[in-house]
Amino acid sequence: MNEQRLNIYPGREKSYEIEMERLEKAKLSARNKELIVKFHNCLFSKGSGAIRVAKLSAQLRRMCPKISKNLDRLTKSDLAELTALYSRDTSLADNTKADYRRTLKQFYHWFKDEDLRLRSQNADERDEADKFYRFIEKDLKTGYKQLQADPNTIISDEDCNLVVENGCRTPREKGVHCPAARNRMPNW
Repeated sequence: MNEQRLNIYPGREKSYEIEMERLEKAKLSARNKELIVKFHNCLFSKGSGAIRVAKLSAQLRRMCPKISKNLDRLTKSDLAELTALYSRDTSLADNTKADYRRTLKQFYHWFKDEDLRLRSQNADERDEADKFYRFIEKDLKTGYKQLQADPNTIISDEDCNLVVENGCRTPREKGVHCPAARNRMPNW
């Protein structure tokens, strides 16, 4: 059975190919590029679409220059420093910051099975890796607080009726400004 995906982002059809070109040209270590491509394969094998894979790849590609190590050698303090850097960035929206944390969490959820530090003969290295993954699983939060609307700024039905009664000249204008009036209007 040939299943076709609904394309709700028609302008992003080539995003994966573009991201692969950018990844190839990026000034990243060969190891980081290799890890990101392996992560792509994991995502595709789980059914993720090209647009989702391109987005996660782009986020990882943007994060790599901000750290001085390969993704497979990060420690708990390196990851905390990286996430703090994004959390303090006032040019990013809260949901974008959460996206970056989510990307890291998803990447390391996959990489945990690949991470040789967890099976190292060196107890210190193994303990450091355990702390790293405990931090990701327990402390790295992917949510964000959405701002609550101030009830005083919400237009009430009375406000809407006042606008409709005093400011609208035609039934069409009334229908645009008042959902209740729109339900009573004929279809044009």
